[in-house]
Amino acid sequence: HPVVHQTWYGAALYCNYLSTANGRTPCYDETTFDCDFTADGFRLPTEAEWEYASRGGEHNPYYQYPWGSDTISSNDANYDYNIGTTVDVGSYAANGYGLYDMAGNVYEWCNDWYDSSYYSNSPSTNPTGPASGSRRVERGGSWIYSAIHLRCARRSTGRPADNYNSRGFRVLAVQ
Repeated sequence: HPVVHQTWYGAALYCNYLSTANGRTPCYDETTFDCDFTADGFRLPTEAEWEYASRGGEHNPYYQYPWGSDTISSNDANYDYNIGTTVDVGSYAANGYGLYDMAGNVYEWCNDWYDSSYYSNSPSTNPTGPASGSRRVERGGSWIYSAIHLRCARRSTGRPADNYNSRGFRVLAVQ
């Protein structure tokens, strides 16, 4: 099962722990929680990285869901209380990049602060999100929410100190 009941701060601290344990440079300053994108450690994906990964290589055309389709059923993902709780990671087919559960099961924290108009003036290559804010981005939908929340492009937010049984995280390290 995915890790749940984790705050954004807890997820960032876990990334630093994992970095240190693997001999990498931690990405997060543990006082300010700013991310050093030049560090080789583990971190939460940016919102743009998360969406790119979610699409699984399906970019022409863009499909609504990570499995390269505009339709969804309970055979595709854990959502809308169809199971009633989280399920084992990998219970559903992987997307085109071999990533599991990019939709459903749990919402996933992203590194970015949320700004509803950020993409109207963001860098066109590798945007890392606003410098500050009051809410963090979360993506992917969860076992509780309806199908619309599972779309690759769907943006959602959460207060970084909140934790729920419908929210988790995944980590990345740039090679």
